[in-house]
Amino acid sequence: MAMTREKIVQLLVKKKRAEPYLGRSNEALEAVQEAVELYRILVVESPEAYNANLAMGLANLSSRLSALGRLDEALPLVQEAVDIYRALAVEQPVAHNATLAQMLQNLSRCLVKLGRLDEALGVNLDQVEMFRALAVDRPAKFNRHLMLSLSMLGDVMMDLGFEEHFEVAREANAMREAL
Repeated sequence: MAMTREKIVQLLVKKKRAEPYLGRSNEALEAVQEAVELYRILVVESPEAYNANLAMGLANLSSRLSALGRLDEALPLVQEAVDIYRALAVEQPVAHNATLAQMLQNLSRCLVKLGRLDEALGVNLDQVEMFRALAVDRPAKFNRHLMLSLSMLGDVMMDLGFEEHFEVAREANAMREAL
């Protein structure tokens, strides 16, 4: 039974990827919603096998809702994805830290768009710390992410009135020039 559900989820995900290009974003949204609901069922049956898939589905659904301007619906989904990836990263940091850092970036964007800058600040600090650590071992892959995270952090700090935003902005600009 689980294999049948897994195949259905895979088909829905493929359908979701194709539909926006066909001008059918509502159908794509429905497909992602269906995939998330099916992954929720699969997680109950086998959490270790499907938690990462559920988290990615939640992130995709959140991203789609955010693009449609439905930020209040997008936020809890990306927060749930972050929570799942945090737990996965504790168990397997090498496998999940990069995705967790990217999920934190998505969460931060959503919080900023909702004007929840105090919360976004904490998330930004976490993502900068994670991308710094990742960039130590793989700078070619993660320096750009670190630079974008620093830029976001500097913007949030500036909007909150922190003078330290100048230092963060200088670091982000130096990284941008080096890339």
